[in-house]
Amino acid sequence: MSTHAPNTRDRELRVPVTDDVHEQLQALAADKDVPAEDYTARMLTDDVISLLHLRRHSG
Repeated sequence: MSTHAPNTRDRELRVPVTDDVHEQLQALAADKDVPAEDYTARMLTDDVISLLHLRRHSG
């Protein structure tokens, strides 16, 4: 997972998830030895950046 670009502001985003999704995120974060909230934020950030990149480079 990538890290934040320098000089960006972090914003809080609340997203309701099912118990199953929450458990899966906690397990994935534990594998990386980071808090689930940090793991989820990085994953979401990386996904959005990837989607924006694809959008910019598609016809």
